Amino acid sequence: MIQIKTPKQIEGIRVACKVVALIHDKVKNRLAPGLTTYQVDNIVKHSLRELGAKSAFLKYRQGNRPPFPSYSCVSVNEEVVHGIGRHDKVLKEGDVITVDVGAIVNNYFGDAAFTSIIGKGIPEVVKLVEDTKSVLLQAILMSKPGVLIHDISGFIYDYGKSRGYGIITDYYGHGVGLSLHEPPQIPNFKPTPGNVHLINVRLLPGMTITFEPMFSLGTGETRELSDDWTVITKDRSISAHWEHTILITETGCEILTV
Repeated sequence: MIQIKTPKQIEGIRVACKVVALIHDKVKNRLAPGLTTYQVDNIVKHSLRELGAKSAFLKYRQGNRPPFPSYSCVSVNEEVVHGIGRHDKVLKEGDVITVDVGAIVNNYFGDAAFTSIIGKGIPEVVKLVEDTKSVLLQAILMSKPGVLIHDISGFIYDYGKSRGYGIITDYYGHGVGLSLHEPPQIPNFKPTPGNVHLINVRLLPGMTITFEPMFSLGTGETRELSDDWTVITKDRSISAHWEHTILITETGCEILTV
């Protein structure tokens, strides 16, 4: 069931989301060529401890997969989501990195992701990153009580298609706050008679949710690597992923992960 949060719960979620935003800032300030993705994850690890929070991702279990081994998801270039920090993955000029952080504070959850370019990127990659962020912000601006989730999902899909991107539709935004993943699912595809029941949900005050647009320069098809977690584009094209946790208010919405 979709959980409408109480004022007390919202304040707890707000604190966890602020931690996520602070960690994003710490990571962005440290990103540079020569850093390994393990070191990026280590920044998240120490930042969580400094801020009195725990990772929502470390040891996370899903199905029969092994528990997730990193404090954050650090995905580079063709890696779309769920990248694992590695000692041998060294960032270089022009790489595209997505850092997804989930924090737990007093049993409340916050979740957000950003994509950044290491140094200077080529124009089409810069545009991909900017467009993916832009569609997230526009989806947030659409969010207010009474709006149907499938209208926002369809908008994200149309926005990406109109710019020639591959739309990753296998991974969704979601409810969040009292756990990491809650109903409703918030995908990046258009409603059809076969799937409209999944997203025919109206936004209501007190909902805390995430949008997660994911675009690529090639295909929207993905596959999972042998580590059972890292997801890449099938054609190994560059991808971008942005996410915020938002609160639906009586008159609109509020971004909590800033």
